[in-house]
Amino acid sequence: MEKINIAELLKDCPKGMELYSTIHGTVYFKGVRDTGNAVLIDVTTFCNTEVFFYPDGKFNTYYSDSEMTLFPSKDVRTWEGFIPCCKFKDGDIVATTSGNWIGITKGGKNDDLISVYCVIKSNGEFEAYFDRKGTWGFDRLATEEEKQKLFDAIKANGYKWNAETKTLEKLPRFKVGDTITNGKTSITIGYIDNEYYYEIGRNIATRLFIKNQDNWELVPNKFDITTLKPFESRVLVRDYDNQIWIPTFWGKYLEDDFNCRYLTTNGCYKYCIPYESNEHLLGTTNDCDEFHKTWE
Repeated sequence: MEKINIAELLKDCPKGMELYSTIHGTVYFKGVRDTGNAVLIDVTTFCNTEVFFYPDGKFNTYYSDSEMTLFPSKDVRTWEGFIPCCKFKDGDIVATTSGNWIGITKGGKNDDLISVYCVIKSNGEFEAYFDRKGTWGFDRLATEEEKQKLFDAIKANGYKWNAETKTLEKLPRFKVGDTITNGKTSITIGYIDNEYYYEIGRNIATRLFIKNQDNWELVPNKFDITTLKPFESRVLVRDYDNQIWIPTFWGKYLEDDFNCRYLTTNGCYKYCIPYESNEHLLGTTNDCDEFHKTWE
């Protein structure tokens, strides 16, 4: 059988590609170098120690009966049928040598610049590319830790990576039952799939692309009491349903005090509503609308 030159198979493979050594366990391909005296396969171990193998996969050729100790993987102990991966594939997660830049390749390797779907830059900034093209210089596959760092950044920025379709998908910001608006139109969400928000009747004419959700805002079903400004916002307060509403100024919301959550400049009360839009209740015992009942 013809002797296999492993160095020739690996020379164009991406840095960081995992291989397996019976001596060192999992190792990471660094490159092929010609020292002038010998061609060596350069790899690093899990603790970043640099070691070398000869083109026949042996760790030491001093002994004539030494055996091959470098293989494609722990489960594949032969180089027969090995296909050199001289290019990054579409969807590969890659990094720079330093690990400061991490991205997902779009369409594979193109000379020294690689198009990406998204990237973490050296300053920690995350950027996604859709209509425009982002190209960066990467030279190896990402480690498992680097992959997780990128996935965490993708999620933190409201996306998820679909490895099957090779797409960045927007994570829904809203849930079923929410009413949302773009300032002109409002819809109440009745159903959500991978791409769209639908109203209760699932009318495709009024469905909304999840990827366009940043132009929409949630219409709250309760007044947000924390939007009031201490010593500035005017409020109406009382402790019982048969008491009249009296005026005062807002202070603070006491979340842990169930019976007296609303601290004002006139004391602490069980019920509190903004004066604006409730002017008609001043001095009366009338009930307020459900929107302003933040105590329920």
